[in-house]
Amino acid sequence: MSKNEFKYNPKDELFFGILFTLVSLFFVIWSFVYTRNYNNNIDTYKEVSAIVVDYDVSSTDENSKAIVVGYIVNGNSYRKTSTKYSNNNQAIGSSVDILYNPADPTDIIWSNKKSSYLVTFISLIFVGIGLYNSLYAYNKMDKKTKNKQIDDNMNKLFN
Repeated sequence: MSKNEFKYNPKDELFFGILFTLVSLFFVIWSFVYTRNYNNNIDTYKEVSAIVVDYDVSSTDENSKAIVVGYIVNGNSYRKTSTKYSNNNQAIGSSVDILYNPADPTDIIWSNKKSSYLVTFISLIFVGIGLYNSLYAYNKMDKKTKNKQIDDNMNKLFN
């Protein structure tokens, strides 16, 4: 490999640094909103004891099953299938605590644990990495190239 085959180009690094930062910022916002809404739902939903009544077998793995539970809210019976498939399911007839939306008892949450903002924090770290990379590349460019490159990158991203 000769010296001229790969040449460091701060313009490309700046573009990808800005792109990386914007994608990471999207994940920060999405994870924050999702976690906040999930935690708010846990505070407003009510707990009820459900009974495992059946299993739903996965179409890709016969050993993987999701539990089907039955529960009663205000005298009405409901039945819901878990979204998680696993090999070690609870026995039929066993009790499972779930949370339901009082306005719509078919809307349930399978876990009563509050979600942490760990994904949001990790996404913020990636935003920092993207900003650092962008600033590093920006500082490697000469002044004339800097102004032109910023305009070009903004045009690439938003046009």
